[in-house]
Amino acid sequence: MMEVRNFLTRQAAFVHEQPILLKNGETYEATIKEKININEAIVNIKGTDIRVQVEGELPQEGRVMIEVTAQQGDIPVVKVIPRPQPAAKPQMNDITTLLTKLGAGENVPTELKQAEQLLLSKEMPLTKETVAVLKTFFAEAPGTVEQKLDTIRALVNKKLEVTNTQITAVHEALHGKPLGEVLTSIAKQLDASFTFTKQEIENNGRITKEAIANVRKEIQREPNFAKVIERVAELAKAAETDVSEALNRAVREAVVFHEKGQESFARSKIMQTLVLLEQSVSQEAGVQRGMSEDDLVEQVKKLRDYVQRELLVGKAIAIVKEKMVDNKNISHDVQEKIAATLQEVERLRQIGQPLSAKAKLVQALTQMEDEIASSSKTTEAKVHDGVEQTVQALQKAKDIIRNTNHLPEAIQRLKNEVISHVDEKTAAEIETFIERLSIAQKAGKDRLIQAFEQIEKELARKQAGQTERPLEMAKQRINQVGQTFRTNEAKAQPSQNLTELVKDVRSQVMKGDDLTKALAQIRTQLVDNDDVPKEVQQKVDQVLKEAQVLKANGQEAIARHQVIQALTEVEQSVGQEKPNVRDVANQVKQVREQAAREPNLSKAVEQVRQHIVDAPEMDREVAEKVNRALREVVQLQQQGREVEVRVRLMQALTQAEEALRANEAKPQPSQNLVELVKDVRSQVMKEVNLTKALVHVRTQLVHNDHVPVEVQQKMEKAIKDASLLQQIGRETFAKNHLIRTLEQVEKAVAAKEQKPQVDLLETIQQVKQTIDKAETIEAAIREIRQQLHRFSDKNIATQLTKAMFEAAKLDKSGREQLLASLTNLENEQMKDIT
Repeated sequence: MMEVRNFLTRQAAFVHEQPILLKNGETYEATIKEKININEAIVNIKGTDIRVQVEGELPQEGRVMIEVTAQQGDIPVVKVIPRPQPAAKPQMNDITTLLTKLGAGENVPTELKQAEQLLLSKEMPLTKETVAVLKTFFAEAPGTVEQKLDTIRALVNKKLEVTNTQITAVHEALHGKPLGEVLTSIAKQLDASFTFTKQEIENNGRITKEAIANVRKEIQREPNFAKVIERVAELAKAAETDVSEALNRAVREAVVFHEKGQESFARSKIMQTLVLLEQSVSQEAGVQRGMSEDDLVEQVKKLRDYVQRELLVGKAIAIVKEKMVDNKNISHDVQEKIAATLQEVERLRQIGQPLSAKAKLVQALTQMEDEIASSSKTTEAKVHDGVEQTVQALQKAKDIIRNTNHLPEAIQRLKNEVISHVDEKTAAEIETFIERLSIAQKAGKDRLIQAFEQIEKELARKQAGQTERPLEMAKQRINQVGQTFRTNEAKAQPSQNLTELVKDVRSQVMKGDDLTKALAQIRTQLVDNDDVPKEVQQKVDQVLKEAQVLKANGQEAIARHQVIQALTEVEQSVGQEKPNVRDVANQVKQVREQAAREPNLSKAVEQVRQHIVDAPEMDREVAEKVNRALREVVQLQQQGREVEVRVRLMQALTQAEEALRANEAKPQPSQNLVELVKDVRSQVMKEVNLTKALVHVRTQLVHNDHVPVEVQQKMEKAIKDASLLQQIGRETFAKNHLIRTLEQVEKAVAAKEQKPQVDLLETIQQVKQTIDKAETIEAAIREIRQQLHRFSDKNIATQLTKAMFEAAKLDKSGREQLLASLTNLENEQMKDIT
């Protein structure tokens, strides 16, 4: 884990040790905090509130650019100036020059250039102070360069000012320690930094613990989340610095969860923080009140041995006073007892009874040693009994999860039978685990509902006639390929089938144990891959950022689920686009012509490989034949047979094109019937030769086994009628008759398909409502299985089966994670017993 807190401390010190000095003629970005009167205001510059006199008008609130014009005593005089208009986006060379002028040095690091590019892209000001903050951040902050750039992206996206305080706070929130480790370190840091007297420490510890406990009890009963946040914020203001930081951090994290609709998880985060803080403050008070009982017994024993050997009673009294009464690590009760004994011993010595004095001191030390040892054993027994009780409760919790199929019942039993029998820290952790299990359940139900909503949208688009036509989509793709040939002929990077690539990446995430490594792999293969469409890159990049935030908050399971779900959606979306066979044949023709013109044979081979063998839209059988031919071409080229190489290459491409042309005449069974009739009608309208048009209609509609018999018969009759009209020289009437018949068939088919789709949409709505009301994922899956026979479309049935599998996997994963977490808690408790 990274040590963010040390960096925070250094940066905080840097901020406070260097107050802001406003110089005449300089411009600053300022936030208006309060207008005192028409000529004076309080503004915030770089995190510091400053009182200024204003020349001219000043807005009531917001951010402004100001210029310092004079100094009125200690108060600067400023005026509001317009913001500079953003110039054209600078190139990297321009950024280097600019950074050098602003104090970045001669050799400007790449990461600093990237950071400044991010700032300029959001039209944020670039100053010497900004450059200095970023240089320090990249040089001293923990973590990788990529993590630091993520921090800067988050900063600029939120339009936060680039200051030491802001950048370190964002970096800690994204990449700092988990909350549990931060709280564990609080007690260790307090001992080194606080120098209160014993009485002050006792009072401080007791009051702070009571205050935290009171707030915790209050917010348990408070239904309004806003008031919960307000109450915790009030406690943070009253608490000491480190406790305040921990509370404020918890508030920020809770607000993020609440904004995402996860209020129960936000409350759990607050509760867990308060419980851990309550314990850490109590432990800190104990540490400062006295050393451990084992150490105290050892010290008393050594003192007793020393007193027995020491001949001078006065010296023995002085040593015992130094080691026990004046030792701040000794508890107050022990000090009082020793001090009273020393007074009696000193009295005996002064009246001339040194032997009695020495015996009295040895006796008192022996008695104290026995008392402390006895107390230690009693405490250990109590701790042992408490730990055993906790272990038994955790074992019972695991049995409940394993043996109770009905999840709500299992959760209720955990709350009634387990949580009340463990300590507060363990109870808070179990409640967090239960919350995560509930989230997994909700995610499973959401996945099922999402599958139905996607099917519903597809059906609605078809019903409204808004489905994108595959022919137009393929033409767009082919135009993009043509553009690639014209502008990037020199580029030869084979692109993997995008659907398969996303599928492989998703499979790796599901199998991999290391989420950090999996996220880095996704970024490399999808976000930083130029062959992946920009919209896919942007979607995946956003998901990765959210996953990193969740992982930093200790929610690795939720982060992994969101990544897998997003990759599944991407896979489904990119797999929907199927290009037309004719356009793919044209693509092969274009590649063949390009290869014929290319004088560099190796370059021609790579172009063929990129745009045919590795093209996702290419027929796999054709692509494999071309790939085999390319292997032969490479062998011939290595043998120096250049003429045969080019002949074999052209032959393979010609055969591929002919094979695809032969497929053009084959009917497309997967195409929607309405769309098929519409495409045929469009081809007939464009075709000049009526004979060819009639052949096309016969092939696509009459001889197509996937077309209903009544449509085949109607189109057969229309073709015969059109042929008769053609024979008597009335081709125009024949063509119009054919087109009108196709229009009638199209309308009839659309009307016939609309009724089943309406029924199907109603079924989907009913099942969605049932899923939403279902208490568990198992119940939701049972309902879908009962209704599955109503979905005759194989594609819909496949989507629903896949969704049920993923939802069941989430349910199983949630239970397994809860069992694993309970086992970890049990093992921790067992360590205390042994």
